[in-house]
Parts: sequence; structure tokens; C-alpha cells
Amino acid sequence: WISVTTANYPDVSMDSYSEIRLVAIYWVSFMVISFFYIMNLILAVCTQQYDKSINFRKVSREKLAKKLLSDAFTLLDQKDQGFVSRESIMNVMAILNQDMPEVKTMSSEEKSIIYALLDKNGSDSICLDEFLDWSLVMLLNLSKESDYATLVETKLPYVYQSQWYTRLSEAVKSNRFDTAIDVILVLNAMTILMQDYSMLVGHDTGDPENDETLDT
Repeated sequence: WISVTTANYPDVSMDSYSEIRLVAIYWVSFMVISFFYIMNLILAVCTQQYDKSINFRKVSREKLAKKLLSDAFTLLDQKDQGFVSRESIMNVMAILNQDMPEVKTMSSEEKSIIYALLDKNGSDSICLDEFLDWSLVMLLNLSKESDYATLVETKLPYVYQSQWYTRLSEAVKSNRFDTAIDVILVLNAMTILMQDYSMLVGHDTGDPENDETLDT
């Protein structure tokens, strides 16, 4: 192990090397085999076993999730109709909002969107195959885009769709534009500070001959 890690390696090899120079062949071959073959082999085996462990855990979780969702579908489908109604799904979402703090709170609009994603065939009911996608749909991050439109977009659509305006918009929204504005503001502040420095520190820069005083 000392030879493989090269820790205190001269203390191990120099005694024998001082007596017989040909021992260098043994030490060099040992280092080459251990470094370029054995260590890589050990690393490859460890990596392969780690990947197998990760894949096994992934498959186990998928099987467990499928089993739990199947059991939940059976509980919801009490009449054994092969589907779950929209009302039942909405009630489940309401319960999740109230009793499961680890599940993100969903608005009425988000609940409708999630239900629409589950109801792939548009039958207004959820079958077992659709219900098994519940866990995947719940992981989605829904975001609402603003309906706000700029004046150019509403009044001048031909300008808004032009190439030069698109490039201008991208330039204004870029980080470089923000940086340039910050630099300009800093330079402006420095300029004002240099101009008014004497006034800020209390030095009188006015010409006393031109000062008008009031006799009281």
C-alpha cells in the first residue's frame, strides 16, 4: 500500500536498490501495473457498483410509487367503475392543500390545469393509467405569464415584429445593458461628488468680493 500511494516510497525502495540496481525493474513494473491497471480497475468496479445501486433505487422507487398510486386509485374507485370522477380528484387536491404541508399549495386554476393534464383523453374522468402520472404532474412548476402588452406591441405591431426592434429589446434585456447603466450611474455620482466636494466638506467657494451682504 505504501508503494501504491507513494507514501514514504524512497524509504521502501532505496535499501534494496542500493544493493542491487536491477531491483529498479521490479519497482518500476510494480508502479506501472498498480497505477495504470489495478487502481483504474478498482475505480471502474466501484463506479459500476455505484451506478447499479442508483439504478436499483430508482427502479424500486418507481415500483413503490406505482403500487401506492394503484392502492390510492382503488380507494377512490369504491364502486369499481375503473375511473375516478373529477369531484374526487378535486377533493384529493383540497385535502393535500390542508393536511400535507410538504405539498405545494395549489390555487383553483392550478387544480384545473393539473386535472386537465391528467385527463389525457378528455373523458372528464381519470382512469388508472392516467392516475399513475399523478406524481409526475405534481412535480410540475406552473407559472402564469402576464397579459400585459407594451404600447409598441399593441399600436405598432409591424415595428414590434421587425428585426431591429427585436435586437434592441434583447440588448435592453441583457446583463450587459444593466452593467452599462450601473457604470453610468456610478460615473455620474462621482462627477457630482467631485464638483460639489468643497461644498460638502464645508469650504466656501464663493467670491467674497461679489457676495452681497445685508445691513441689519
